[in-house]
Amino acid sequence: MKVRISVTGDDGRVFEGEVDLAPRGRGSSNPTAARKPPKTDNRPAPPTLSFSMNPRAFMKKYAWDLSGGGKFTLLLSLLAKGSVASEVPLEAVRDHWGKMTGVIGKFNPAYPLRARENGWVDTKKMGIYVLTPEWKGALSG
Repeated sequence: MKVRISVTGDDGRVFEGEVDLAPRGRGSSNPTAARKPPKTDNRPAPPTLSFSMNPRAFMKKYAWDLSGGGKFTLLLSLLAKGSVASEVPLEAVRDHWGKMTGVIGKFNPAYPLRARENGWVDTKKMGIYVLTPEWKGALSG
């Protein structure tokens, strides 16, 4: 439905315009106008990782644009060699992280939590982390 509106301001100026209105509630009266095209995933495919690189070079190459949770997941993947079955202690991740703060910044204890919230890692027991099958999602930033 098209509506013409006219409003007069306190100073006497008149503002006019036309607008299309849709019914409130379950959607538009014109269902074809309300449909949106399907979203496409334009994200690039995750890179093929080389676990044979030294840790600093590995993180410099792959972690430069990742969030803290993504960096945690990536470092965990390096220590686990990409295996979802490998258990890695948090202390091992923190020790490796501490040796490369110039490359990936200071470790924040919230990073493992962010990685778990995104479903990239999980804990077997307190202080022991494993990759989930979805861990490569961390590489898309």
